Amino acid sequence: KEIANFSEFRPEAKPENLTLILNSNKIYSADNTNKTIYALNINKNASTEIISTSTEIKNLKFAAHDKNNNVYFINGGNILSLTPDEKLENISLNPPRQMENIAALESFNNMLYFADRSVNQIYRYKKQNGRFAGGTPWFNEPADLANLISLAIDGNVYLLLNNGELLKFLNGKREDFNLEVVIPALNNP
Repeated sequence: KEIANFSEFRPEAKPENLTLILNSNKIYSADNTNKTIYALNINKNASTEIISTSTEIKNLKFAAHDKNNNVYFINGGNILSLTPDEKLENISLNPPRQMENIAALESFNNMLYFADRSVNQIYRYKKQNGRFAGGTPWFNEPADLANLISLAIDGNVYLLLNNGELLKFLNGKREDFNLEVVIPALNNP
């Protein structure tokens, strides 16, 4: 069943980077080609287009949301924040990060986590005074992020690799973690 068709707003719509916010029943998706964000209210089966005249949308990558229903996208060298009332604002990182090699972004406990392939490290930024500060390295031991495709956090950090392998870390160290075999097998998840 089709629940939304963002090409109703623009025939050339190219939504990507989905994030689902369960407690507000909304799905958000970035469209770099058209410099916009689409919102779908699942309960009302209604979609809208969020366009900003005051905040520049450069190149939206990844999507993460926090417990307050703010959605964050990497936007060039900054973070684009979409508030629950669907206002957009750029938030700076201190110290700044090179975003070209970021493989994944996740939010947990009022912090943003960036997985940086170029240095095989996850950096943690704490939100304070309207910006994200810190850039603290998270891993305490070597890790290989070359094949990382996704990151999830629930207190533990889970890394999904392009071969279907799922790694678990706690406090910056790898934990033993075994899953039952998935049938059918995941190929390039």
